[in-house]
Amino acid sequence: MLNSAHIQNFRLFKDFQIDDLARVNLIVGKNNVGKSSLLEAINLLTNQFDPNNLRTIFLNILEDRGETQGRLRGYLLNHLFSNYTFEEQLPIHIHSNELSLGIYPLPKQHKIEFRSNQNQNLLEIEGVSANGIYKNDSMRPVYPSNFDTLNVHAIAMQGVDRSVLSQMWDRLQSLPEAREKEDEVMRTLALIDPHLERIRFLTSGDPIITLTGHPPVPIGNMGEGMNRVLGLIMTLIHAEQGYLLVDEIDIGLHYRVMTDMWRMVMETAVRLNIQVFATTHSYDCMRSFAEALSLVEDDRVGALFRLQRRGENIESLRFDAENIIYAIEQDIEMR
Repeated sequence: MLNSAHIQNFRLFKDFQIDDLARVNLIVGKNNVGKSSLLEAINLLTNQFDPNNLRTIFLNILEDRGETQGRLRGYLLNHLFSNYTFEEQLPIHIHSNELSLGIYPLPKQHKIEFRSNQNQNLLEIEGVSANGIYKNDSMRPVYPSNFDTLNVHAIAMQGVDRSVLSQMWDRLQSLPEAREKEDEVMRTLALIDPHLERIRFLTSGDPIITLTGHPPVPIGNMGEGMNRVLGLIMTLIHAEQGYLLVDEIDIGLHYRVMTDMWRMVMETAVRLNIQVFATTHSYDCMRSFAEALSLVEDDRVGALFRLQRRGENIESLRFDAENIIYAIEQDIEMR
């Protein structure tokens, strides 16, 4: 589990430190203070032991932000750096616990390098122009030795793709405790509709929901909340002994189910040894987070971090269970 994170020269973070991380961490703050960037940095850091996955994540981060150029599918790598330049003297550094990852722009060599403290040439991306535009698909992964791949899963704002959900469901079926895991999925989906009777996946990968006394319907007919919760519980189950990153966790969820959702996340994270990082803009989501902390066995399982600007820098303020409730009661702005 990560205890802290130190990020330098990555997007908005010239020199950013976040300390005393909990098992379940809710990241809040105004627009453009780095909430999603923090998730991106943790995603890159924890995926450094799987170069193929790191490569995919790296390009997906640029795709999701629209940091591409023209028909040649060029990627604008300079947007990753804090001053939007692509200079060798400003590498990105991401540190936490014993993990360390550096991203080094090398304009004269037309490449960037990913380096960790365990392996100095973890991944190279070649074909980069001096202004930071990467246009080809030439990457040379170098696998580190003596380290196990970490189990990291991320849910973007658009949720989990249905084909991925189908693959997760198939893997769940192969587990020795498959029936127990299926029951866990059903109990969680019942937060949205207590009349849920069955879920299954068609050969096309589309999930089908059956409610008591009704014919089966596509999950899309049940609203975005059902799809969001399905993706959340399925990903949690598969993130055992690892990390889960969720951008805008409350999308599609009614405020009345958020407390139960958070309690499920907290209890599952403890039971399966998962560290969770999630973002939100919703005041209801923050209030529900605090209410869930008051219901779990140990309220130290969760903490809320508010990111805010201080001059040209971004700083984090930590709120534990008691502080969150006090801030809500005193109408202190945490978003």
